[in-house]
Parts: sequence; C-alpha cells; structure tokens
Amino acid sequence: MAFCFSKLEKYENAIISYKYMLALAWTCKSQESEIFAYQGLARMHLYMGNIEKVKFYDAKITYG
Repeated sequence: MAFCFSKLEKYENAIISYKYMLALAWTCKSQESEIFAYQGLARMHLYMGNIEKVKFYDAKITYG
C-alpha cells in the first residue's frame, strides 16, 4: 500500500502505511522489513522536504 500511495504522490498516507509496516516488522522480528520501512519513511519525508526527519530515519538505517 505504501508503494502505491507514494506513486500517487499521497505521501502522508504512504508514511502511515510505512509505519504500519514498521510495527509489523517489529512484531515478526524481521530486520529486513524494518530497514525497508525506515528507507520508505526517509524517502517520503525527503519528498515532503522534512530534512530533519530524513536524517533521523537515515541514522536508524545506518546505526541500527
């Protein structure tokens, strides 16, 4: 869903979907899905111009 929302340029909805994905990744203990969700969140905030949030999510991706 998040990918579809991002293609439709509905970035707020994509962010919500990526956050749900992140919660599922934590529940399933999937590090790969967690990183993918953080990358998506960083990308959506980049498109919206929220550079501070991009730096926050990039740090999560980089440092775990």
